[in-house]
Amino acid sequence: MQSDSDTKVSIRKFLQIKDLEVLDDVYKKLGKLAQEDIAYVNKILSQWDDQQALANLLFYPDLITVNLREEVILRALTDENMPYVMLAAVVGLETLGAKGLSADWKETMVDRLVELIRSNSDVISARASVTIWEYLDDNNYAKFLHLYPVKDKLVDKNIMAFTLIKFDDVTRRIFKKNLKKISLKWRRRRRFLKRFKKFKQQKKGGDWVFMQAPLYENLPNLKDVDQALTCFEPGESSAN
Repeated sequence: MQSDSDTKVSIRKFLQIKDLEVLDDVYKKLGKLAQEDIAYVNKILSQWDDQQALANLLFYPDLITVNLREEVILRALTDENMPYVMLAAVVGLETLGAKGLSADWKETMVDRLVELIRSNSDVISARASVTIWEYLDDNNYAKFLHLYPVKDKLVDKNIMAFTLIKFDDVTRRIFKKNLKKISLKWRRRRRFLKRFKKFKQQKKGGDWVFMQAPLYENLPNLKDVDQALTCFEPGESSAN
């Protein structure tokens, strides 16, 4: 049985790990955090200066106490001075999921993820285009579709994949009606309709359809991230 002292060593070790594959293995071996471990985690969060430790926590946000979790995640998503922490928060949001979250918090997350998808930071933008799936519903999915097309082709594919999955069971007429309902401009609607037609034809013919799941960008370790090249200025859509 794992003792409290073993857990304490594990959490400190966990926060120092620099390799994501190793990080995941250690996370799976973590026991329930003792109060002293929680206090240590809270100290790391309060100091907000150890990018590796902060990122490791945000990759696995269940390690952050519930009363602090939303505040910490939002801070990470908006701290452009710590891009790796921001990336970790985006990844962690996907594992956290939207279940049980308030409508206001959910909407805040969608709006911030949309901003990150529009940014010129390729890795963060690509990952945000996956995480946002967890937070989209009939009331806000239009924000995601209105981003299409963007410069990053992987992001474009994820927007298209989400759309095709969401409207998988409807006819072309209903699909077209929904695109008009969210005020998508004709040039963009035409692209969706063209891909929707091909999607339906492939499914009807029994062909394998690749756009049935999001595509993931490989995650770098902190040491592999060139902070100077990380840019968060809003990007522009490549078409009207």
